[in-house]
Amino acid sequence: MDNSEGDSLVETPNSEWKKVSLTKLLDSIFSEIGSVLLLGEKHTIDGRVLSEMLHEARNMISDSSKTYINILSFNKLHEYGLLPESFSIRRLRGKLEAKCLSVYNKRKQEGPKELPNILDVIIKEAELGKWSREEIIGNMNLFQLAGTENNKHTLKNFINHLASDPDL
Repeated sequence: MDNSEGDSLVETPNSEWKKVSLTKLLDSIFSEIGSVLLLGEKHTIDGRVLSEMLHEARNMISDSSKTYINILSFNKLHEYGLLPESFSIRRLRGKLEAKCLSVYNKRKQEGPKELPNILDVIIKEAELGKWSREEIIGNMNLFQLAGTENNKHTLKNFINHLASDPDL
């Protein structure tokens, strides 16, 4: 059973039904997978997985850009930090940028991981002088968000489809 919020009813081993947010469950799973594929290891900020923080920042930015006052100001109020959420977004982005650069610099000193990962490719490209600091951070964020979002939504829709028609 499903609703628009992404909640599903699942049967527990003792035959009870429990409401589970499929979206949140898949978010946590794909955050872990994304961290390993991008960074080759798990990194956290304030006890939270880096990719979860990237998703939170993306959602905050998306939500603030949809407000009528921001639209009417052509995003200028947000750009100048005049909206209430602007400060929170700027603080979170600062934390994320600092962590991404810290991870990048640490890996650059340690050398590549045994398992292939995207961060090692980013480092090789940056060493060739092809990418600026902003491009390094941007690409780390892009790979983290793009890879997990598409897979998460595809799997969520697949599970909901199977749940709606168990005879498949």
